[in-house]
Amino acid sequence: MSTKRKFKSDAFESIHASATALHRVGTIDKATMKDFDALAFVELPAIKPAQIKQLREKNRVQPACVCTLFEHQ
Repeated sequence: MSTKRKFKSDAFESIHASATALHRVGTIDKATMKDFDALAFVELPAIKPAQIKQLREKNRVQPACVCTLFEHQ
């Protein structure tokens, strides 16, 4: 299952879309595309499993619901 990544801004989303199109036609190589990815997407903080469990229990949320939330980030 593919997750939708969040862009830093609408401008970054547009630039990334253009870079993706250029990559598909072979104008941009894979390494350059990875650079665009690193610049365009929001970096999510790492969360330890114990923190997830603590939040889940505190808010009385089932594990399956938490998984669904993380899939849609």
